[in-house]
Amino acid sequence: MDHVKQLIIPITIILLFYRPVSVNAELIDISQHSGIIRDSTGSYKTINGRGTISSINTGTQLTVQNKVPFPTTTKGNQYVDINRTVSVDLLKVGAAAVSMIKRLSPAAMTIGAVAYICETTGICDQAGEWFQNGDPAFNGYPLDTLYLHYEISGAHQVSNAPTMAISCERYADLFTSNGWYTQLQNGNECWVMNGEQVQQIAFIVTHNSQCADNYSYDSSQGKCIATFDVSRPVTDQDLSTAEPLLNTGDTTPHLVDNSEPVPVDVSTPPSLNNAPITKPVSNETTTTKDGQGNTTGTQTTETSLEITDAATTENPNQLSFSETTTVTNYDINNNITNQTITETSVTPPAPPEAPDIDYQIKFDDVTDNDLEDYEFPAVFATDSWGTGSCPADRSVSYSHGSLELTYQPVCEFAEGIKPAVLVIAGLSAMFIVSGVRTE
Repeated sequence: MDHVKQLIIPITIILLFYRPVSVNAELIDISQHSGIIRDSTGSYKTINGRGTISSINTGTQLTVQNKVPFPTTTKGNQYVDINRTVSVDLLKVGAAAVSMIKRLSPAAMTIGAVAYICETTGICDQAGEWFQNGDPAFNGYPLDTLYLHYEISGAHQVSNAPTMAISCERYADLFTSNGWYTQLQNGNECWVMNGEQVQQIAFIVTHNSQCADNYSYDSSQGKCIATFDVSRPVTDQDLSTAEPLLNTGDTTPHLVDNSEPVPVDVSTPPSLNNAPITKPVSNETTTTKDGQGNTTGTQTTETSLEITDAATTENPNQLSFSETTTVTNYDINNNITNQTITETSVTPPAPPEAPDIDYQIKFDDVTDNDLEDYEFPAVFATDSWGTGSCPADRSVSYSHGSLELTYQPVCEFAEGIKPAVLVIAGLSAMFIVSGVRTE
């Protein structure tokens, strides 16, 4: 059984890390390289980045270019530029544009896109923020006024204006056929001008009896509030109103210019341009010889990929491809003697089969064995700190005689401090082993 146990670990590792590798499959999904994706709602979009949008046809069709690796049997991955044309879903481009407005400020968007949105929807740039434009007939009108109005004395056709300036401007409408205009002068004088000449002076009268036209009194504020559309920060309702106005092919280029998702319609799957696409892989020529070593001609082996469209509504990123090998034999006069054309397909290797091992791991059936005991001898003897000998006395001669030197006092001192030295050394060794540091 020991050899069986030895096989378990390597076989387990092989099974854990084995991954089949597709080589030259008949179908390939290029979603990792394509700009056409399906979002969380199930709608398809194309993103400028993963798939480069190389052209836009009247805003209703996009040509998306991808560089896609196709596996071959002998030359590894072959990268091919794939161009496909896809239809824009015009019923959803408005929603994509609204999403862009919510995400990007006017300053972060291209100038052309800001101008287009303003012209199409009335949502415009004001000091770097999105504002909904009001009714152009009321440009310059205040949002609220006091409880009063102004009118030209004797000219009730232009009564009930919210300011004196507007009252004077409206008075000029009576003289448009003459090309005259008006100027507010001296507080409440409306001068009617013809070039530099004053034609007449009308006086503006203040009335505290009612609000001006197109204003309504709000008792909670004590003011007259405008009832017409005024310029204001854009609201969700404004964006909802703008969405259908942007459902047009004119919106598509602005989405692309700002790297925004463009909804695409795959009810008619994308079409592969210039299909089928043939990609040469290799071309090799060898000399053929007979049994005696004489040259009989040449043999040319050409390998190529052929890529065709296989897109469906469910998988718009699908392509079909095959690898073809053509072997052509020529005689010594370069005439074709025979030719063989084969489609090569290599299937991925099968994972190794697990050996038929009848082996069961059992627990709780191992015989208990007592652990051996070992008694360590004492490190230090308690009855002695060791023995030693003191050097013999030394006699030193000099000019006046000799001097007897003895080491006995030093030896007695050393023997006296020996226990303390051993204890300190032991403690130091313990600190070193345990990693304790003192600052």
